[in-house]
Amino acid sequence: MSFDQDQQQRTQLLMAALSQQSTVDELGMGVLRDLVAGVLFPGHTVLHTRAKHLLFLPRDFIGLKGSTVEALSKAARQAETNRIAALRRHYNPELQGKGIIGYTTGSETKQMPSGSYWGLLRRLGIYKGKGSVWDAHSTLATERSARLQRSMFHAEDEDDQVAPGIDLWDELPEPADEFQGFDLSADEAAWLREKFLLSDKSSANARSLVSWLLDPDRKEWGAEVSRIWDHARASEFPAMTAEAM
Repeated sequence: MSFDQDQQQRTQLLMAALSQQSTVDELGMGVLRDLVAGVLFPGHTVLHTRAKHLLFLPRDFIGLKGSTVEALSKAARQAETNRIAALRRHYNPELQGKGIIGYTTGSETKQMPSGSYWGLLRRLGIYKGKGSVWDAHSTLATERSARLQRSMFHAEDEDDQVAPGIDLWDELPEPADEFQGFDLSADEAAWLREKFLLSDKSSANARSLVSWLLDPDRKEWGAEVSRIWDHARASEFPAMTAEAM
């Protein structure tokens, strides 16, 4: 059986992922985790602790340079490494517990933020394409290659007629003038809340717990609730969600 270069690269990435610690789920608990997460917190199949990653990643990925999958992958990793460095500088010296992925290993981090948050970015429609991070780079590389070929058949004065690049990302709120770390501005928080609410198409009695908690009609915030079933208004949770919980 023969494989092209892309298939070989993807196979190598898969094997590398399987060699990482804790990737293999020998007890099969991951299936149960995903089922529960799909009802209570759709898109949260891994531990997500900082919503700002949902803004950092598209902001860093939108401007990636490169016309091949390999170049885009390298640029993406460098962008995430730069973001980790910026967060480390912002929170230095109190780094532990701040939610910085890779705060100890930096550029050597095996699981970059994109590996943890990509599924949620797709779920919320922030990333509008399909597939994995690798698929996103492949789509962009293919489109850029096609644009380059089209431009070769246009005169210089016709360059503005060449079709624009594909839009893989939703329109984002403007970032703050100064770097604020993981803190969300009011506009960013409202935008993210809207994305969560729009992603839940279920009926009222089957809404996910996260969309129920983020409902703008809810004015109070339950502080210091370590277990969700201890929430003061647990009796008001959507019926199907409460049953699953």
